[in-house]
Amino acid sequence: MKTDLMLVPSDTLVLADVLDVAGGWEASEPVPPGPGVFLQAVRNLYLSAQCSEGSKAYDKGCASCPKHGKCDGEAVAGARDADPEQIGLKIGAPLLAREMGGRIEPLHPAPDDIVLDEKHKDFIFAQPSYLEPLRGDFVRHDRPGLRLLTPTSRKAGAEGLGAFLTRKGVRVWAERKVERFTEGEHYVIAKRLYEIEPRTEPGDDGIVRTSLHLRLRPGVGFVLTVEIPDGRAALSVPATVTIGKGLRTAWVEEVQIPLADIKLKPGRRWRLCALSSMEGAASGLPTWIDAKEWTTLPPYPPGGKLFAIASRTPTRVSPGIGASVPGRVIIPAGATFFIEFNDPVRVDPSTWILAGGY
Repeated sequence: MKTDLMLVPSDTLVLADVLDVAGGWEASEPVPPGPGVFLQAVRNLYLSAQCSEGSKAYDKGCASCPKHGKCDGEAVAGARDADPEQIGLKIGAPLLAREMGGRIEPLHPAPDDIVLDEKHKDFIFAQPSYLEPLRGDFVRHDRPGLRLLTPTSRKAGAEGLGAFLTRKGVRVWAERKVERFTEGEHYVIAKRLYEIEPRTEPGDDGIVRTSLHLRLRPGVGFVLTVEIPDGRAALSVPATVTIGKGLRTAWVEEVQIPLADIKLKPGRRWRLCALSSMEGAASGLPTWIDAKEWTTLPPYPPGGKLFAIASRTPTRVSPGIGASVPGRVIIPAGATFFIEFNDPVRVDPSTWILAGGY
């Protein structure tokens, strides 16, 4: 059972604790926050209604509960120490969204293969980047034959879009058009949606810390798709839920997330763009790409050859939790993978991936 949700924070969300505000924090902190933040919030929401024994009993462990094995809360949200990848509750990529005339407009991170040609007062020209390999000592990778894209165009000084696409903008990208992009119609810049502010304040231990706070503009929230196993209790919404560091509160309600009207025929060449930061394999590639063969795996049509990647933000490794839990490879939102199949196939977009031809 799938449900679309909108979350609107009552105040700011704490993005991260930082040591050096001048060290480029804004570029390294994703907005929206990573999917783990939203998964935990939805788990909290589900457990608040389905764990009849209360939070203290849940913290002690589901194995000691008299309802162990019979509880929707445990079956869907998992035990406190359960691997989030193994629980029954699943979510799609969290997106920013705004209310437009009583309707919800989802906003997608701009794919990293879009470059800008000309900037005018009221519009820009956006186009797909050419498939040109990066050259020079500043590029190093261990995959001979894999081409990394550089944002190149016929005009000098072209740069990435670095904004959020509307459904109309997504359709232009998916159909690989060179088109005049108008702000508000095709894309929205970040400052129209949110601001990030550093705050310095003493902690309970007396140590002064700086944290980054995300404040959404009025009419802006987060949307995501939640999937609960069939036969289990549904989410109880509308409701309030705690989310993120500092356990800030957010209002949650059910909505309908409209999809972009993309009409693509089966083809041999596809671009797959990450809608959110997501966990990758140790190879630095998505889990749906075979690291040895560089070919696609289910749920996408198998056998498609990866031959290019466009990514403005490098893949990173998240900090591990203690010595027993290693850091995980994180692929940034907007990273775009160019795939070529031997025969025409259809690749449908998902709650995690934008799909477009080229």
